[in-house]
Amino acid sequence: MDDLKLYGKNEKQLDSLVQTVNEFSDDIKMEFGISKCAVLIMKKGKITQSEGVRLPNQEEIKSLDDGDSYKYLGVLESDDIMSEEMKKNIKNEYLRRIKKILKSKLNGGNIITAINSRAVAVVRYSAGIVKWTKEEMRKMDRKTRKLLTINRCLHSQADVDRLYVKRSKGGRGLIGVEDCIAIEVQSLSKYLEKSTETMLIAVVKEQVLKEQRPNADNIMKEKYERYKAKELHGKFIRDTEDGRHRLTWDWLKKGIIKKETEGLIMAAQDQALRTNAIKKYIDKADISPKCRLCGDRDETISHIITECSALAQKQYKYWRHDKVAQIIHWAFCGRVGVKRADKWYDHEPEGVIETERYKILWDFKVQTDHQLEHNRPDLVFYDKQQQSLVIRALGTIHRDVPEWLKKLEMYELIGKFQQACILGTARILRKVLDT
Repeated sequence: MDDLKLYGKNEKQLDSLVQTVNEFSDDIKMEFGISKCAVLIMKKGKITQSEGVRLPNQEEIKSLDDGDSYKYLGVLESDDIMSEEMKKNIKNEYLRRIKKILKSKLNGGNIITAINSRAVAVVRYSAGIVKWTKEEMRKMDRKTRKLLTINRCLHSQADVDRLYVKRSKGGRGLIGVEDCIAIEVQSLSKYLEKSTETMLIAVVKEQVLKEQRPNADNIMKEKYERYKAKELHGKFIRDTEDGRHRLTWDWLKKGIIKKETEGLIMAAQDQALRTNAIKKYIDKADISPKCRLCGDRDETISHIITECSALAQKQYKYWRHDKVAQIIHWAFCGRVGVKRADKWYDHEPEGVIETERYKILWDFKVQTDHQLEHNRPDLVFYDKQQQSLVIRALGTIHRDVPEWLKKLEMYELIGKFQQACILGTARILRKVLDT
C-alpha cells in the first residue's frame, strides 16, 4: 500500500479515516512515512489552516500551508494540480537527461534509444495530467534538436521530419515531445472509454480529455510523406524507392556507427552539405557550381562519392574499392595457409604470394593472348595442381546492364569471354549484390 489519498467531508471524518488506516497499518507491520504526509483542509474552495492529525503514537501529520504542495503518484498537487511547477520540473529533468546521454560514448542508434527511453519517458508520464500547449511542446523539441546539433549528432541543415521517422523507413527514430504527448493522450482516452470502473466512467462523462488526436501510425506516416515530398531533402528517398532492398536501412536499424558518422551520412543523403552546386542553385551564391577538385561536372554529393576523376585513383580506390578486395585477399591467405593478420583490416596484401600449390596476385598486371587495355585485375588466385585460375574484379554496375556495357564499350570484350566459355577453356563466376 503506497501513495494513499483520503477524502473526508470535515476534519472529524478525516481524522477518523486516518486513525482507521493507522490501525490496519499496525496490523500488517507498516509505518507511516510522516515526513511525506500532510493534511489539506479546504473550505469554500480555499485552503485553511488546521492543527493537523495526531496519531496514537503521538506523531503528528502537519497541515499543508497555503502555497505549499505535496506529491501524489509523482504529480505535484495542492488544491489543484500545480501544472506550472510540474512543467518547470519536467523540462529541467528532460533536458538534464538529454545532455547527460549526449555526453556519453554511446553509438548513434543507442543515443536515440536512450533519449526515447530515459528522457522522453519523463514527459510521457505527464500526458493527460499536465496541460501542455503546442508552443511549449514544440519549444522542447527545438531545444532537443539544438542539443543534438551541438553534440554533432544532427547536422544543422538536415531534414527535421526525417529525424522522427522510424529507422526501418530511413529515419533516426527519435520520439518528439509533441508526438509523445499526442499518442499518450489518445491511448489514455481509449483506455477510459473501455473502462467499466465507476470513477473512470465519471471521468469520461466529464470529458476531461476532449481533444481527439491521431494515433502513432498516422503521425509517423504523415512525417514520412512530408519528408519524401520535399524537393531537396526528399530527393534521395524518391530516387532510391524503386530499387530499395529490405536490407537498405539495416545499418540504421542496427545503429552501430558513431553518432557523428550517422549524422553526416544522413546529412549527405538530405543534400544538406553545402557543395558548390547547392550554394549556386539553392543559396543563390555567385560562384561556379563545378567541382573544386576535377572541375568537370557540378559538385553534388552524388558526383563527389561516385564520379569525381580527381578522387578516383586515391579516395575511391584505396579507401573503398581496395578495402573490399582486402577482405577477399585476407580470406584467400587463410585458405592456403599463408601467414596473415588476425583481423582483415590490419591485413596488408603483398603483390605476389606463392606456395608450392598456389599463387595469389594483388593488383598485378597479367599477360593475355589478346591485347587488353584493362589487364590489371584486383585479385588473381591460381591453383597449380588443378590448373585453375580465378580472376576477381570488384565493382558496381548500373541497373540497366545493356546500357552500362554500351557506355563502357565492352561488347567486343564480352564476346571473347563468351567464346572462351563455349570452348570450355573458361567459366564465368559472378556474384551480384542484390539491390
